[in-house]
Amino acid sequence: VSPDAAPEQAPVNVPLPGQDPRRAPPKPKAAPLPKAPQAAPAAPSPPLAQQLAPLPPAIDVKPAPGPPPAKPKPKPPLVLTPQNP
Repeated sequence: VSPDAAPEQAPVNVPLPGQDPRRAPPKPKAAPLPKAPQAAPAAPSPPLAQQLAPLPPAIDVKPAPGPPPAKPKPKPPLVLTPQNP
């Protein structure tokens, strides 16, 4: 049987016109897996009030006694100068 008698099939490595030859050929996408049915919850969850303890009373925050701390001096802006050799 001569190779000419074989049905014409496009070689895999020949780039098709209109496609970027640097790109890899698109991969066939697999069919999405069917989602398994989720199991029903065993029992309804109890109300939220039964799950958590009540919050403690709020804490009052007061400044420390004495004079307030001195404000830090702002740093001078950074200046970039060219270096001449």
